[in-house]
Amino acid sequence: MAAPKSVFGPYKNSITSITFTDANGKGWKATISLDIANNDFLQPLNFDEQNWFQTPFQDYKPTSAEYKALLASPEFQTIYKQQIRLYKDRFDRLSSRDEKDVLDAAARAGTTDLWVNALNTANPYVPPPSSTGLSTATPVPPVQIGASEDDVAEFIQSITGDNKIISLKYPSDALYGSGQDYLAIEQFTYRAPQLDPFTTGEDAEGDPIAISAITKRS
Repeated sequence: MAAPKSVFGPYKNSITSITFTDANGKGWKATISLDIANNDFLQPLNFDEQNWFQTPFQDYKPTSAEYKALLASPEFQTIYKQQIRLYKDRFDRLSSRDEKDVLDAAARAGTTDLWVNALNTANPYVPPPSSTGLSTATPVPPVQIGASEDDVAEFIQSITGDNKIISLKYPSDALYGSGQDYLAIEQFTYRAPQLDPFTTGEDAEGDPIAISAITKRS
């Protein structure tokens, strides 16, 4: 037996494990080989019964009838193929190994089809595509974005001195006052607070104002 070599590169694990539940609700752990130096690449090395109240645990090797039954069970095969898909995806993205060495190892172990076709197995971590396509959806009517031409003209008039308050609504279906956050912008024309006495000589009530300078005295 050669020193194990992980499919994922130096200093990586050459074995892994997956857990599953059989048709009778019993939990199992399968130890899977990731070793490409020997003849068991991707093969389950054993099945351990996950029964915490039983000592010692049942450890079924490839020569046992229990091993062969578990290997052929659909419960194991489903999660086994899904896991190999993840191994293949990780290898393609991260491994430093030459795939020729991996294919040679798979050929020796009789797991070539599992490895080569791994990515054809459904990824359990990606939801299946929706059966409802966009082509069958009801068309969405066009919605005007921004202010209408009349509102724009009115807004420009307010800037040029019309002093008329207008309201621009965006988006068109905004629910102001019903809980939705919004921003209100007010525009004002500046007027000096004491402009009248210096321009008209009258106060706000129209009474004349005497304006004189303070005489400088020495």
